[in-house]
Amino acid sequence: MRILGTILGAFFAVAAQATPGASQVAAPLAPGSLPRGDYEAYWRQVDGPWMSQLARTTLRGCAYPATDACGRPAGGPFVGGATVAYNAFGCVRAPITIRCVVQKAGTGQPGVAGRGPFGTGRFATGRYELRTGSDVAVVDLTVKGMRFSGFTDPARPGRPKEPIVDGRIFGRSVFFRRLCDARTTCVQRYRGTLIGDRARGLMTAKGVRRPVSWTLEPR
Repeated sequence: MRILGTILGAFFAVAAQATPGASQVAAPLAPGSLPRGDYEAYWRQVDGPWMSQLARTTLRGCAYPATDACGRPAGGPFVGGATVAYNAFGCVRAPITIRCVVQKAGTGQPGVAGRGPFGTGRFATGRYELRTGSDVAVVDLTVKGMRFSGFTDPARPGRPKEPIVDGRIFGRSVFFRRLCDARTTCVQRYRGTLIGDRARGLMTAKGVRRPVSWTLEPR
Protein backbone atom coordinates (compact mmCIF):
# COMPACT_ATOMS: atom_id res chain seq x y z
CA MET A 1 0.00 0.00 0.00
CA ARG A 2 2.82 2.41 0.79
CA ILE A 3 4.40 1.73 -2.60
CA LEU A 4 1.03 2.26 -4.34
CA GLY A 5 0.49 5.53 -2.48
CA THR A 6 3.93 6.77 -3.46
CA ILE A 7 3.29 5.94 -7.14
CA LEU A 8 -0.12 7.66 -7.15
CA GLY A 9 1.30 10.74 -5.43
CA ALA A 10 4.05 11.05 -8.03
CA PHE A 11 1.52 10.56 -10.84
CA PHE A 12 -0.78 13.35 -9.64
CA ALA A 13 2.18 15.70 -9.10
CA VAL A 14 3.30 15.19 -12.71
CA ALA A 15 -0.27 15.57 -14.02
CA ALA A 16 -0.69 18.87 -12.17
CA GLN A 17 2.50 20.22 -13.72
CA ALA A 18 1.34 19.18 -17.20
CA THR A 19 -2.18 20.65 -16.96
CA PRO A 20 -2.68 23.09 -19.91
CA GLY A 21 -2.92 26.71 -18.86
CA ALA A 22 -1.72 26.06 -15.32
CA SER A 23 1.22 28.41 -15.86
CA GLN A 24 -0.91 31.06 -17.59
CA VAL A 25 -2.54 32.43 -14.44
CA ALA A 26 -0.32 34.71 -12.41
CA ALA A 27 -0.89 35.57 -8.77
CA PRO A 28 -1.15 39.27 -7.89
CA LEU A 29 1.75 40.88 -6.07
CA ALA A 30 1.94 43.23 -3.14
CA PRO A 31 2.28 46.82 -4.47
CA GLY A 32 5.36 47.36 -2.31
CA SER A 33 7.21 44.56 -4.11
CA LEU A 34 7.21 46.38 -7.46
CA PRO A 35 9.79 49.04 -8.43
CA ARG A 36 8.51 52.61 -8.68
CA GLY A 37 9.07 55.11 -11.47
CA ASP A 38 7.34 56.75 -14.42
CA TYR A 39 5.74 53.99 -16.47
CA GLU A 40 2.75 53.24 -18.67
CA ALA A 41 1.08 49.87 -18.81
CA TYR A 42 -1.57 47.97 -20.73
CA TRP A 43 -2.79 44.42 -21.31
CA ARG A 44 -2.48 42.69 -24.68
CA GLN A 45 -4.09 39.47 -25.87
CA VAL A 46 -1.52 36.70 -26.25
CA ASP A 47 -2.95 35.23 -29.47
CA GLY A 48 -5.23 37.98 -30.77
CA PRO A 49 -5.69 41.73 -31.36
CA TRP A 50 -7.39 42.76 -28.09
CA MET A 51 -5.67 45.48 -26.02
CA SER A 52 -6.71 47.48 -22.99
CA GLN A 53 -6.38 51.24 -22.81
CA LEU A 54 -2.97 52.62 -21.95
CA ALA A 55 -2.62 53.79 -18.35
CA ARG A 56 0.05 55.91 -16.65
CA THR A 57 1.39 54.30 -13.48
CA THR A 58 4.12 54.79 -10.88
CA LEU A 59 4.38 51.01 -10.36
CA ARG A 60 6.25 48.75 -12.77
CA GLY A 61 3.24 46.51 -13.19
CA CYS A 62 -0.38 46.25 -14.37
CA ALA A 63 -3.61 46.49 -12.46
CA TYR A 64 -6.35 44.11 -13.58
CA PRO A 65 -7.85 45.80 -16.69
CA ALA A 66 -11.34 46.26 -15.19
CA THR A 67 -14.18 44.30 -13.66
CA ASP A 68 -14.62 41.81 -16.46
CA ALA A 69 -17.76 41.06 -18.45
CA CYS A 70 -18.81 38.40 -15.92
CA GLY A 71 -18.69 40.83 -12.99
CA ARG A 72 -15.60 39.41 -11.35
CA PRO A 73 -13.74 41.95 -9.20
CA ALA A 74 -10.48 43.61 -10.14
CA GLY A 75 -7.14 42.43 -8.80
CA GLY A 76 -3.43 43.03 -9.07
CA PRO A 77 -0.99 44.53 -9.53
CA PHE A 78 0.78 42.03 -11.79
CA VAL A 79 4.42 42.12 -12.86
CA GLY A 80 5.27 42.87 -16.49
CA GLY A 81 5.00 39.74 -18.62
CA ALA A 82 2.44 38.06 -16.36
CA THR A 83 -0.54 36.43 -18.09
CA VAL A 84 -4.08 36.08 -16.75
CA ALA A 85 -7.44 34.85 -18.03
CA TYR A 86 -9.91 37.67 -18.83
CA ASN A 87 -13.55 37.63 -19.94
CA ALA A 88 -13.41 40.41 -22.52
CA PHE A 89 -16.43 39.37 -24.59
CA GLY A 90 -19.08 38.21 -22.15
CA CYS A 91 -19.66 35.12 -20.05
CA VAL A 92 -20.94 32.98 -22.92
CA ARG A 93 -17.54 33.02 -24.61
CA ALA A 94 -14.35 31.49 -23.29
CA PRO A 95 -11.95 33.92 -21.56
CA ILE A 96 -8.92 35.12 -23.47
CA THR A 97 -5.33 35.08 -22.17
CA ILE A 98 -3.82 38.54 -21.79
CA ARG A 99 -0.26 39.62 -20.97
CA CYS A 100 0.83 42.63 -18.90
CA VAL A 101 3.00 45.09 -20.85
CA VAL A 102 4.99 47.69 -18.87
CA GLN A 103 7.22 50.29 -20.54
CA LYS A 104 8.74 53.73 -20.10
CA ALA A 105 6.25 56.60 -20.11
CA GLY A 106 5.78 58.10 -23.57
CA THR A 107 6.32 54.88 -25.54
CA GLY A 108 2.67 54.44 -26.58
CA GLN A 109 0.85 51.41 -27.93
CA PRO A 110 1.67 49.72 -31.25
CA GLY A 111 -0.86 50.41 -33.98
CA VAL A 112 -2.81 52.96 -31.94
CA ALA A 113 -3.11 56.49 -33.29
CA GLY A 114 -4.55 59.32 -31.27
CA ARG A 115 -3.76 62.29 -29.10
CA GLY A 116 -2.08 62.79 -25.78
CA PRO A 117 1.45 62.34 -24.41
CA PHE A 118 1.23 58.52 -24.45
CA GLY A 119 0.46 58.14 -28.17
CA THR A 120 -3.25 57.67 -27.42
CA GLY A 121 -6.10 59.93 -26.31
CA ARG A 122 -8.57 59.20 -23.54
CA PHE A 123 -12.24 58.44 -24.05
CA ALA A 124 -13.77 61.06 -21.78
CA THR A 125 -16.79 63.27 -21.24
CA GLY A 126 -17.27 65.68 -24.13
CA ARG A 127 -18.79 66.30 -27.55
CA TYR A 128 -18.35 63.75 -30.33
CA GLU A 129 -19.46 63.24 -33.91
CA LEU A 130 -21.26 59.95 -34.58
CA ARG A 131 -21.41 58.79 -38.21
CA THR A 132 -23.66 55.81 -38.86
CA GLY A 133 -23.57 55.06 -42.58
CA SER A 134 -24.60 58.38 -44.17
CA ASP A 135 -26.27 59.65 -40.98
CA VAL A 136 -24.32 62.24 -38.94
CA ALA A 137 -25.15 63.37 -35.41
CA VAL A 138 -23.40 65.38 -32.71
CA VAL A 139 -23.27 63.45 -29.43
CA ASP A 140 -22.82 64.86 -25.93
CA LEU A 141 -21.41 62.02 -23.83
CA THR A 142 -20.90 61.67 -20.10
CA VAL A 143 -18.26 59.06 -19.25
CA LYS A 144 -18.04 57.62 -15.74
CA GLY A 145 -15.42 54.92 -15.42
CA MET A 146 -16.31 52.04 -17.75
CA ARG A 147 -19.85 53.33 -18.46
CA PHE A 148 -21.21 56.23 -20.49
CA SER A 149 -24.47 57.79 -21.68
CA GLY A 150 -25.65 60.89 -23.51
CA PHE A 151 -27.83 62.38 -26.24
CA THR A 152 -27.46 62.84 -29.97
CA ASP A 153 -28.31 66.12 -31.69
CA PRO A 154 -29.08 65.03 -35.27
CA ALA A 155 -27.88 67.27 -38.07
CA ARG A 156 -31.26 67.11 -39.80
CA PRO A 157 -33.76 69.66 -38.40
CA GLY A 158 -36.97 68.39 -36.86
CA ARG A 159 -35.50 65.19 -35.45
CA PRO A 160 -35.62 64.76 -31.67
CA LYS A 161 -32.58 64.23 -29.53
CA GLU A 162 -31.91 60.52 -29.23
CA PRO A 163 -30.69 59.00 -25.95
CA ILE A 164 -27.46 56.99 -25.85
CA VAL A 165 -27.96 54.36 -23.13
CA ASP A 166 -26.22 51.34 -21.61
CA GLY A 167 -22.80 52.49 -22.84
CA ARG A 168 -20.09 50.10 -21.63
CA ILE A 169 -16.35 49.72 -22.13
CA PHE A 170 -14.62 46.35 -21.75
CA GLY A 171 -10.93 46.91 -22.39
CA ARG A 172 -10.94 48.12 -26.01
CA SER A 173 -14.43 46.78 -26.76
CA VAL A 174 -17.28 49.31 -26.64
CA PHE A 175 -21.04 48.82 -26.68
CA PHE A 176 -24.02 51.19 -26.51
CA ARG A 177 -27.65 51.50 -27.57
CA ARG A 178 -29.22 54.44 -29.36
CA LEU A 179 -32.96 55.03 -29.05
CA CYS A 180 -33.67 56.21 -32.59
CA ASP A 181 -36.33 58.92 -32.87
CA ALA A 182 -36.32 58.90 -29.04
CA ARG A 183 -38.59 55.83 -28.99
CA THR A 184 -37.98 52.79 -26.79
CA THR A 185 -39.36 50.59 -29.58
CA CYS A 186 -36.64 51.79 -31.98
CA VAL A 187 -33.29 50.52 -30.73
CA GLN A 188 -29.97 50.58 -32.58
CA ARG A 189 -27.17 48.46 -31.09
CA TYR A 190 -23.60 49.65 -31.57
CA ARG A 191 -20.60 47.36 -31.03
CA GLY A 192 -17.03 48.25 -31.85
CA THR A 193 -13.46 48.90 -30.87
CA LEU A 194 -12.18 51.82 -28.81
CA ILE A 195 -8.91 53.31 -30.08
CA GLY A 196 -7.79 56.11 -27.79
CA ASP A 197 -10.51 58.77 -27.87
CA ARG A 198 -12.19 57.33 -30.98
CA ALA A 199 -14.27 54.26 -31.75
CA ARG A 200 -15.55 52.37 -34.75
CA GLY A 201 -17.64 49.29 -35.39
CA LEU A 202 -20.95 47.97 -36.70
CA MET A 203 -24.55 48.88 -35.86
CA THR A 204 -27.47 46.46 -35.98
CA ALA A 205 -31.18 47.11 -35.58
CA LYS A 206 -34.50 45.44 -36.23
CA GLY A 207 -35.42 45.84 -39.87
CA VAL A 208 -31.82 46.60 -40.94
CA ARG A 209 -30.78 43.82 -43.33
CA ARG A 210 -27.02 44.26 -42.93
CA PRO A 211 -24.80 45.72 -40.19
CA VAL A 212 -23.95 49.39 -40.80
CA SER A 213 -20.47 50.76 -40.15
CA TRP A 214 -20.10 53.63 -37.70
CA THR A 215 -17.41 55.91 -36.29
CA LEU A 216 -17.29 58.09 -33.19
CA GLU A 217 -14.73 60.91 -33.05
CA PRO A 218 -14.24 63.96 -30.80
CA ARG A 219 -15.26 67.31 -32.27
